[in-house]
This record gives sequence, structure tokens and C-alpha cells, in this order.
Amino acid sequence: MTKITRKEQYEWAVKKVEGLLNLVTDTTPPEDPNRIELELLSNLVADYSEEHFAAQTVEVIIENAGSNLSAYIKDAPIITVGNSIKEIIGNIKEAINLYLEENPNPCDALKGNFTLEFKINAETFLNH
Repeated sequence: MTKITRKEQYEWAVKKVEGLLNLVTDTTPPEDPNRIELELLSNLVADYSEEHFAAQTVEVIIENAGSNLSAYIKDAPIITVGNSIKEIIGNIKEAINLYLEENPNPCDALKGNFTLEFKINAETFLNH
């Protein structure tokens, strides 16, 4: 089946879907050409959106590193240290930004949209 591969195709399809939404209702018969087109384009738009706009969760592991803390992202070349959790959060964000600036084709863990989820064990949290 065909899929949307470029942003221009996606933008065209979104506009087309918006126009078709004015023509198709819940009572529109399934064999209606507008309803068929709406269903097909909606699926293509949803697939592209999921692939390009959905945010994945990137796990940041914070660990005790003796006199300070360290943090890293599994499956990504990102590691940093800091003296507090607040500092670690700032440092990991800065390290990610620097990595992305220097790597136009980043590792899979840092491609597209993502959110950071910080993981820290209770002992490390209580000691810092």
C-alpha cells in the first residue's frame, strides 16, 4: 500500500481530510466515494503522524558515582555527571542538545520527538 513519505504529501493529505470531513457524516454510506477517500487518507495521515510526530520515551538512568552522580541513556552515546539531581537533569539535556547538533543522523534512541524519563533508585535519591 502507498504511504506518505514527504512533509508536502502529509500537508496536502491533511487539508484534503479537513475538506472531506465537511462532506462525510456518520450517516454517509460506506460505498460513498468521499467516505472511502476520507478513510484511506485518514489512515495514511495517521501512519505518517505516528512515525514522525509521536514522542517516544527516552529513559535516563541516574546512579551514584561516589562523591557525585552520573547519568546515561541506554543505547545512546550520552553520559554526564553532576553534584545534584537538578544539575544532572540540566547536564543531560545539554549533552543531548550537543550530540544532536553534531550528529545529523542520530542514534535511534534520539531520533524524532522524545521525552525524557529519569530513573533513580531510592538509595541514590536519599543520598543526594
